[in-house]
Amino acid sequence: DMSGDELVQQMLGLYSAAIQELSRQVTVSCADRGQLMIEIWMSQAKLLQWWMQKMMETRIQMQVQLESLQKQNSDIVGSMLQKVDIEQVLKDKDRKIAELENQLIRVETDQIQSEENRNALQRSLDKAKKLYDDAKKKRQVAGCLTLKSTV
Repeated sequence: DMSGDELVQQMLGLYSAAIQELSRQVTVSCADRGQLMIEIWMSQAKLLQWWMQKMMETRIQMQVQLESLQKQNSDIVGSMLQKVDIEQVLKDKDRKIAELENQLIRVETDQIQSEENRNALQRSLDKAKKLYDDAKKKRQVAGCLTLKSTV
């Protein structure tokens, strides 16, 4: 289980060994050509290493950006969940307020009915007192008449 970087480094080592062997063999017949092969290979190897370094730096930058985006995403999701929770709490509060308003209406209605009943009872009581007072007066008048007729 090698990483991509390790694999490239291993392959670069193998290619370097192969090129050095080839350039040694070419150098036997023509030193300038052998030297040129080595210089070309070294330039290519440096370019490849530079490119790999840039790729590594880019990967690190991208990982940092990814982690930052993941954190932002997590924060956003947390905010959204919190918003959903707040919205649910608000809906629950609105529902509770509506229930309490309905209860208040029922209580006010019951109070009005109780007031009407109390007023009706008061009127009945007042009528009963008046009837009692009228009956009492009639009894007194009748009592007085009886006394006058006996005298």
